[in-house]
Amino acid sequence: MVRELYANHSVGLSSRPLLHTFHTVVSAVQGVTVGSTPAGASFRRKKKCLSMQLSNVALHQSLVNEAVDHHSRMALKHLLKFRLQVGCDCRTPLNDVSMLLPAQHFVLGVAIDITYGMTMDCEKADSELAASIIATENQIIRTRALFANYQDYLPFLSRWPLSWIFSSKPQFWRDRRDAYMRRLYNDFEHRLLMNDPQAVRSMLGRILSNPKVSISASEIQSICLTMVSAGLDNSALTFDHLIGQLSHQHGYAMQEKLYSSLINLYDGDMVVAWHQVAISTDCNYALALISEAMRYFTVLPLGLPRLTTKKIICNGVTIPENTVVVMNAFAANHDPAQFHNPNEFNPDRWLNEDEIINTKMSHLTFGLGSRKCSGDRLAIRDLYTMLCRTILLFEVRRPADGKYHMKLNPFEGNLCPTATSFEPTEFRVWLRPREGPQVPELHAIVLR
Repeated sequence: MVRELYANHSVGLSSRPLLHTFHTVVSAVQGVTVGSTPAGASFRRKKKCLSMQLSNVALHQSLVNEAVDHHSRMALKHLLKFRLQVGCDCRTPLNDVSMLLPAQHFVLGVAIDITYGMTMDCEKADSELAASIIATENQIIRTRALFANYQDYLPFLSRWPLSWIFSSKPQFWRDRRDAYMRRLYNDFEHRLLMNDPQAVRSMLGRILSNPKVSISASEIQSICLTMVSAGLDNSALTFDHLIGQLSHQHGYAMQEKLYSSLINLYDGDMVVAWHQVAISTDCNYALALISEAMRYFTVLPLGLPRLTTKKIICNGVTIPENTVVVMNAFAANHDPAQFHNPNEFNPDRWLNEDEIINTKMSHLTFGLGSRKCSGDRLAIRDLYTMLCRTILLFEVRRPADGKYHMKLNPFEGNLCPTATSFEPTEFRVWLRPREGPQVPELHAIVLR
């Protein structure tokens, strides 16, 4: 039913509802992201421009390769240094680590590098800026939740004096967002005037220098906002969940299968594998693990709401124009008619008998139809590199302190049930550096 509705009625489900808190309060200055823009000419221009910049061809340019390589190395460098300092086999609760922040730093660093041509040092020099962006975007994404803001449905709550009570927090986060978005763009403009090569070949540099791209300043602002915010929580939370799955007993064999697949793919050379996973996605088992994590976790369990632009009739049910429609993506991704044993984490379901990705299978985590996520290729690229490099460096094991072992059911321990995305309570893993003849050489590359 979900696939039929969203695939066959893409035009009728092509808009977004306007919510007071998110669209009027939070987005008053910087505007809205591309994905939250209502249907119309502006949305089509932004969507086309962003899709071109995130196409397969664009994502294999040197700027993207360098950004993915650098930021994944930096995220894992600090974890490796920590493990080597305390001793590879030292296992106490103090040695357990959360993978969420390194993943957020990686995703954010890649996005800003691609968009502005600015290389952030999320762990040191730019740690305050990174922390501000991560915290602010987490709070703002909550304002998009359908059930979190009474003032979106009771108009009198959005009027003075009650508006001061219900809008003060969103205004606070809006002001913080405005500050760093201005800072990022001003820095880009300054470097572009200086003809900085990174700025010139960045996404913004290419858009502004292309006479065929007819797009306004506010629409460029919207694209920038999308790049900074869209994948920050979603990709990082999905990666964190995948690592949590691998820390359970069933995940140990999956890790070793992935490690063996990577080593065999690159003729037994761990160092070559390290370099190649940053520029290509050739390991089918890694892609299967990512697809299964996206299906099983479904970071946005109810997706993002759509608004009908015309009357829709589906399976004899009439949905009037201007109706808010919500996709239960989690239920669709756990439909037993589509997925055998849907509550089992099983990456092999995505492979055929020849260990090749089964292209007939798909999940709905990126959405469907005209509003499908434009950044799906970048998200998979990010997840692939971070996953493969983590497994090349470490064996992932359960934490020494059992209370930090990830709960397999995403609904258990969800910090904010009314939020747009799953926000699990903190969990940790124990990372044991791998051993082997090429390990010293690989460590030297990572720690340089």
